[in-house]
Amino acid sequence: VVCAANAAASPAALQPQQSRLTRYGVYRAKRGGATGAADLLCSGAPAQSVAVCIAGAARTLTTPLLQVSIRDNLVRAIGGAVTVLAAVKLEDTRGNKDAGPMDAEKDPVTSALSFIAGGSQERTSRLSEGAELSGDSDAPTCYGSPRWETNFLSLIGQLNGRKACGEMLEAEEARRGSRFDWVVLTRPDLAWWSSVRPVCLWNASVTTSARDWAYIGPRALAQRWLIDLPAKFFNCSDPDIQKTFSTKHHPKKNKKDYT
Repeated sequence: VVCAANAAASPAALQPQQSRLTRYGVYRAKRGGATGAADLLCSGAPAQSVAVCIAGAARTLTTPLLQVSIRDNLVRAIGGAVTVLAAVKLEDTRGNKDAGPMDAEKDPVTSALSFIAGGSQERTSRLSEGAELSGDSDAPTCYGSPRWETNFLSLIGQLNGRKACGEMLEAEEARRGSRFDWVVLTRPDLAWWSSVRPVCLWNASVTTSARDWAYIGPRALAQRWLIDLPAKFFNCSDPDIQKTFSTKHHPKKNKKDYT
């Protein structure tokens, strides 16, 4: 079960995203020698490795209750060997319609990510000063003036977050010499109010998602929604995606699941 800790308002106009600072990080979760309930339950199943990627604007990530929910109900509850990846923007350009933008500071966000990963001392990170996540792609010009301008900027930000996670995932897999078995993608401001099922109980033939807030799926299927989809969007290589944003097509005729 997942809940949104902060609902983002749609941008008033299509304009470049601005973000004061961005953080890329790889955190290897440690369990302090203790065996969690998920590991006990899955002790008879093959060992599984899980990559949990936190991507997007930090917003309420620095809230203690939110951090505990992600750590205890996702990272620890899912079991297996967990690696936490992070591609987090500190500046919130969209905000909440009631509270407005929720910017975050570097040190509290860094502490939050370390706490979620279990206080691991082994980590690698990249810092990028500027307006975007390091390596962000610009809005493709092939879509012209999008019909859904209020959602287009949000989509670009989301797919750049996925792109960053995909790059970090592949780099970590190259470092370790093997692929992860499972991949989880979640927003930084998403509270996990109850524990997820242990990894050995998930269906390895499907991806499970909650709107566009969170995804849990086997590595083979994550290739599509984490790595292939952003590439197709930004290089304009998928005709169906172009139809979705084309003013020549009716929106009701082009509803397609791109997860």
